[in-house]
Amino acid sequence: MAAEFRHLGSRFNIHLVASKEPLMQALEHVVAGVHSQPTQRMPVINPATEQPVFEAPVASTIDADFAIAEANKAFLAWSALSYSDRGAIIAKIADAVEADRDGFARMLTLEQGKPLPEAYFEVDYTIGFLRYFSQVQLNERIVEDAETHEAVIRYRPHGVVIGISP
Repeated sequence: MAAEFRHLGSRFNIHLVASKEPLMQALEHVVAGVHSQPTQRMPVINPATEQPVFEAPVASTIDADFAIAEANKAFLAWSALSYSDRGAIIAKIADAVEADRDGFARMLTLEQGKPLPEAYFEVDYTIGFLRYFSQVQLNERIVEDAETHEAVIRYRPHGVVIGISP
């Protein structure tokens, strides 16, 4: 599933991978709308059955550098948005995940071997997490207001964060 959101002339491509098929043949990397052609793939094994269920791409350092560079470009447009505009995009992502709730739960069961009820719990938790943060407004606070000075806490986006998971 892919969703494209346009706002203020900027484009955010959000690719959510889920499938109605019982087994996915292969996953792919998508960065800034570009599908990479990995040189290496690895099987994803369902630990409950010890059977391969699909193949995942192995990212190279070139893939990682490209993803970081594109994320930094997207960050400029993202950080210029208001809380409510960013929240609206996050809410649309929650809607997209919820629309394919069954597909995501099946994917989690296949890749992690967890029971389906636990997979649904994880998907529902993700949807709730997205919906919660779509509503968060971190308004500035004046912590000291004196005749000679003022101290204000302002929350601003700082940049790209990289996460690596097994």
